[in-house]
Amino acid sequence: MALSADCSAFSEFYLFPATIEENIKLVEDFYRREELEGILRIVKLPFDLDYIIEENASNVSQGEKERILLARLIAHDKNFVILDEPLEGVDIETKKEIISFLKEYLKDRTALVITHKEEIAQNLCEREVRIDER
Repeated sequence: MALSADCSAFSEFYLFPATIEENIKLVEDFYRREELEGILRIVKLPFDLDYIIEENASNVSQGEKERILLARLIAHDKNFVILDEPLEGVDIETKKEIISFLKEYLKDRTALVITHKEEIAQNLCEREVRIDER
């Protein structure tokens, strides 16, 4: 089995000028609309699935972009997850709620979390590897 078939990454990403639903699903079309709406509630997105992302995602904030990508990651439901600086630009209260969800979501998955944020590492990681520049 190819690693990419069972891996989902949260890192630099591109949002297409399309609906939120299309940006989450990408090319896969096996999600029911109700499931995707539930995921939007989990990541606290203030949009519905029909909201259209403009060119260069100029009509969404950095925190909203992060949450759209997180919704994509959750929807694709892979066993191996890479989170690279997750939840940057997300307000503190929303971040706490999403971290609470992610703690449960990641329990039965392998996750590589790359972060400079102590709260992310402490809440999402069982083991830490610190890399210091010297």
